[in-house]
This record gives sequence, structure tokens and C-alpha cells, in this order.
Amino acid sequence: MFKRIKNWYQQRKKSALFEAEVTVTDKDGTITVAYPDGTIQTILWDKMESIEVHTNDSGPWGADVWWVLRATDCFCSYPQGATGEDALIPKYQALPGFDNEELIKAMGCTSNREFICWHRK
Repeated sequence: MFKRIKNWYQQRKKSALFEAEVTVTDKDGTITVAYPDGTIQTILWDKMESIEVHTNDSGPWGADVWWVLRATDCFCSYPQGATGEDALIPKYQALPGFDNEELIKAMGCTSNREFICWHRK
């Protein structure tokens, strides 16, 4: 029993470390996502077409909630728990037409789904 709990804890700790190692920043009209392997993704605020939350059934061991920011020709994605995420959520919510009800549904979801929280009109 204790071995199973220890294994669960170690898997969750590894996932949480990955999530925190991903960094998302907002500077000069650009959102930048940096992954620990050196991958960089960027999107311009004024080109962003939608903000989505994708959920999956990998939790609690895996990164089961992802933010997906889409433009016509690119996208950025980062896991919930990424460093800097907390500073961006209020900015998303301040966008005209941001759907907080969809965000609430997404945060309660444990299956493979996509929630569109904002779409440029």
C-alpha cells in the first residue's frame, strides 16, 4: 500500500515539476512560452484568434489541463501550472466576450475535451 502511494506521489511530483519548468510571459504585445528542452513558442496578442482550454485524462500524474492560444498561422500551448500562468489568466478574462463558464467547465473536466473560452469577433 505504501509503495503504491509513494509511486503515485513520485509520478505527480515529476508532472508538477515539468509544469512549473514551462514558462509563459507577456511582454511588448507578445506571449512567449518557453519549454525546458529549449522550445520557444510565441503569439502576438493582436493576432490571437482564440483561447482554448484542452483537458485530458492523464491526471493526476500527467499535465491534464492545457492552455491553447491560436492565431491564423500559429499557436502556443502550455500546461496549467506553468510559471507565469497566474499573471495571464486575468488578462484573458478581461478580453471582451471571454467565457468564464467554459473555463469553469474545463477546470472540472477529467476527460479529453476542448473548451473555447474566447474567440475574436
